[in-house]
Amino acid sequence: MGTGEWIACRSCDQLLHVPVLKTSERADCPTCGQVLSRGRPDSIQRTLALSLSAIILYGVTQSTTFMTFELQGRTQEAKIITGILELFADGKLPLASLILVTAVVAPFCWTAALLYASLPLTFKVVPPGIVSVLRWCQIAQDWSMLEVLMLAVIVTYVKLATLAHLGFGPGAMALIPLLLALTAAGDSFERAVFWRRLEQLRQ
Repeated sequence: MGTGEWIACRSCDQLLHVPVLKTSERADCPTCGQVLSRGRPDSIQRTLALSLSAIILYGVTQSTTFMTFELQGRTQEAKIITGILELFADGKLPLASLILVTAVVAPFCWTAALLYASLPLTFKVVPPGIVSVLRWCQIAQDWSMLEVLMLAVIVTYVKLATLAHLGFGPGAMALIPLLLALTAAGDSFERAVFWRRLEQLRQ
């Protein structure tokens, strides 16, 4: 069969052997058409640059004012965590927990995992626990749903725009660039390239 690796299709779970791909080549699942791997030899460097940008934008999104509410001369600032804490205080534990995981915990874990894997491998260093990090990357990515948060912000703005003056803070301004950076980082993250680099460094 030659060199390559076995990959389980994310859509249909079929186990397939994928050869080492050249630049611009792509391997698709013959059953469902899901993209299995792309030939991107610079995947590690691209992932590092994009994940580093994403972690900075994540910090801005989570730590600075997200929205401002002005009603009858009174202005209130809110961060993402502010709304989550209020949901917990109101006893809405399932909803608050879901938002906490999908809008705060999972995006951080996903971004941090990409950075943790790509930074050392770029400098040809094997970081501790890299195998577990690479395996958990997919779970963190699947639970990262910042786009749902953006949709909730749009709905909130439409509903409250006639009742109060709403403004967007730095946190909200950084949300769209963060989504773009995370999407691009996920697209550039080719597991086959990471595993291959890891095997080369361990030889």
